[in-house]
Amino acid sequence: MDINNFPDILVSKQQLIDNYFPVFKMKTLEKYMTAIKKDDDFKCIITYGSSRMPMINVKGFFLYLQNRQNKMYK
Repeated sequence: MDINNFPDILVSKQQLIDNYFPVFKMKTLEKYMTAIKKDDDFKCIITYGSSRMPMINVKGFFLYLQNRQNKMYK
């Protein structure tokens, strides 16, 4: 996967799964979102327009996944 395949836009959780990461389930995405909120380097990729509609930056989420993978296999 190449970072250039992911645009720098904000999308909803369902759009992120449907359009960019179809292998994830909603529960997995919510688990990652909880971890992102605790990480100071990446918590800015999730913004809240309202309490029910979090928006996720697609490119930032991909960078978070790469960072997580790098830490895991260090």
